[in-house]
Amino acid sequence: MQLYSDRLQPSIHPAYARIICAYFAREGMDAETFLNPTNINWDDLQNDTQFISFEQFSRIASRSVQVSQKPWIALELAKTIQTGHHSSLGFGVVVSKNLKQAIEFITTFMGTRQKIFSPEMTEEPGGLKITMVPNVTLLHDEEFVCCALFGVLYRAVVTITGLPIKNWLLSMTYEKPDWAVEYDASMPGNQFLFGQKNISVFIPNEYLNVISLTHEPGAFQLATSQCERIKKQQEMGEDIALRVRCLLLNSESNFMGLNEVADNLSMSTRTLMRKLKASETSYQEILDDVRKEFAIWYLTKTSMTVEEISDSLGYQEASNFSRTFKRWVAKRRRSLEVS
Repeated sequence: MQLYSDRLQPSIHPAYARIICAYFAREGMDAETFLNPTNINWDDLQNDTQFISFEQFSRIASRSVQVSQKPWIALELAKTIQTGHHSSLGFGVVVSKNLKQAIEFITTFMGTRQKIFSPEMTEEPGGLKITMVPNVTLLHDEEFVCCALFGVLYRAVVTITGLPIKNWLLSMTYEKPDWAVEYDASMPGNQFLFGQKNISVFIPNEYLNVISLTHEPGAFQLATSQCERIKKQQEMGEDIALRVRCLLLNSESNFMGLNEVADNLSMSTRTLMRKLKASETSYQEILDDVRKEFAIWYLTKTSMTVEEISDSLGYQEASNFSRTFKRWVAKRRRSLEVS
């Protein structure tokens, strides 16, 4: 199978992964047990604020389907997500004047919470269309992320308008599943179109100017300022560890050395080392983490041998890779699909 390195890029805030863990904790499965097959550490997930990769989120999504035995589980998970879970983005939506302003706010600042989709808003006869353009290769995760996305949007609109949401057109690119009735049950009165060219939502004009129940102009300005600051920080690449990680991910198996990374970031090697130390990490720690993500992908999604993976990841001996990988996954390694 082809390596989709875009899936290894930081893509979504870990809060959403934590919400999934909390859902199953309420169902009787603690977070560590739930995460065990995913090779994701609960303590790291709980304490980290940096975006996790889409591949990591994918493993959590697949685990939720496996445990629940519900391919539509994302629709149920979306019902548990409050607008406050979206931080400043959710705050801005809640205090928007009306639905149109809320949608414009989401379109502008959605990237502060996730990079999986880039929303594009267009006015069409009879309403407003939001097209979700994928930034990563979705593969088998397409239905999960679409269900989650539509479910969260639906819940947010009900919250701010207090109205039953009907006559929306929700378009998906995948074929109609056998459990499509669950879509109707979660968002009754709306039309679901499967096998479409794009992922999109069409909202009739009658909803756009409905005054929000919780609108507050001053608070909206504050939320806008907060989101603009976050967006600017992301665009400037303020997080040095994240910038190093992205460079290593983009170089794939031919990983840049420390000096080359420093050159790409227009700073001296000593300055880069100092900044990484201030962020409580190092070049080697980031490289090890990137190698681990590649290794998990190769081991679970391809038929590559250990020797081939070792060579691809830059290890001189397969035995070195084996020892390193065992250290990475520790007791979780039995859960990986390794032959």
